[in-house]
Amino acid sequence: MKGWRNITVNGHDLRWLFVPTTATIKLRGLSNSVQSAEIELKGWKDPWINFPETNPGASYAVTPELIREAVEFAFASGWNPTSKTKLPKLVFDQNRS
Repeated sequence: MKGWRNITVNGHDLRWLFVPTTATIKLRGLSNSVQSAEIELKGWKDPWINFPETNPGASYAVTPELIREAVEFAFASGWNPTSKTKLPKLVFDQNRS
């Protein structure tokens, strides 16, 4: 699967894909992808397209650390990659307090 990357978070082996046109992270289980998740990155702007940005806090890099935080947010919001229940699109705000 082109563009998909592997990550392990809290013992869960997952695959993720970042879609910059919609600022969305797509998640699925590595071995069992019964339920996928979509996480919108609230306020994300592409730092290359928006260069020079007058508000540096509005752009941030999509790093493995950010993906890990977003995955933990999805788990805390009820996402279970092996469940068949429908999950709405989640909105992740990296700048939350």
